[in-house]
Amino acid sequence: MKILHITEALGGGVVSVLSQLAQAQAKDGHEVILLYSIRANITPSESELAVDFPEPVQRIPIEMVTSISPAKDVRAIIMLRRMIRLMKPDVVHLHSSKAGVLGGLAITLLGSPKPRYFYSPHGLSVLKQDVGNGMRLLYLMAEKFGAMLGSTFVACSQSEAEVARTVIGHRKVFCIENGMDFSMLPAQASGTAATREVIAVGRATYQKGPWRFAELAVALRDCDAHFIWIGSGELEHELVAKSDGAVEVKTWMPRRNVIERVSRAYVFVMTSLWEGMPVALIEAQACGVPAVVMDAVGTRDVVQHGVTGFVCKSAAELEPSVRKLLECPELRNKMGAKAKEQAFARFNSERMHRGMLKLYSGCEDMANH
Repeated sequence: MKILHITEALGGGVVSVLSQLAQAQAKDGHEVILLYSIRANITPSESELAVDFPEPVQRIPIEMVTSISPAKDVRAIIMLRRMIRLMKPDVVHLHSSKAGVLGGLAITLLGSPKPRYFYSPHGLSVLKQDVGNGMRLLYLMAEKFGAMLGSTFVACSQSEAEVARTVIGHRKVFCIENGMDFSMLPAQASGTAATREVIAVGRATYQKGPWRFAELAVALRDCDAHFIWIGSGELEHELVAKSDGAVEVKTWMPRRNVIERVSRAYVFVMTSLWEGMPVALIEAQACGVPAVVMDAVGTRDVVQHGVTGFVCKSAAELEPSVRKLLECPELRNKMGAKAKEQAFARFNSERMHRGMLKLYSGCEDMANH
């Protein structure tokens, strides 16, 4: 097959998922092309992208913007329509909400025949809580419009799939969970850091709830733990200010180094308000690190409450959950071992790849995970 991936948001977990899919598809002999826009401070550098998407995967940067801009969006639709017509792909997979709408319109305007096309938001825009009611309604209308265009919705978690069905109204919804390349895992065991490290990974944005992590660090000062947030963003100053210096912020490091650092942690924490299915959380579980997360779309799908970590219904539950893991080595080791076991069973990148290819090929009854 000739497979065309289109994304507006090439950063964070989207890079990891797309990199694994593109490389696996190319290795299987498919022709793989990636169209992507560049976001300042989010999209990896050219040298990093060359590693994540090596030949024979083709990478073509294009003009798309995150914000709503009628003139730029119309130009993007025309450009995508022209490129899809020239490339004649068998399959188009749209990633991110913006690419979903613009790409869907471009394919609709192609006329017949059309390629099979799929849409994966990697975190639905309708779940955003950092915008007003008017903007949320606009996002909902855009997603509903995209559903009317007839794309097949590919969720990365069951809770995201449920929102797609019940809130947006997608008729064709499938769930293929995110995976990871386990060869990236370091050899050392969890809980081997020189200090009792509690780690969070992600961009310091409203979505990730960094103020909750700061408050957690303050509440657990008596535990003699080292709280670390890996990732930059517009709210990184809150991590330092609200924690009175109790949180160390590491703004950037290569992904392999992030995994190595997480693998030595005692506890992994995710304070997000919404997600798709966070790759960083999967990686922590695969490293055997128990996790404490908020009960949000995407995070609740990864952690099994009371078995591989704790899923907190409120921010007030974060402190006692993390404290319990810090103060009870037996529980921490038991949950960490179970987290690793379940991660290896569920979140294999090969399983993700095979499920996606079955879906692309029309084997829809076999693709749903």
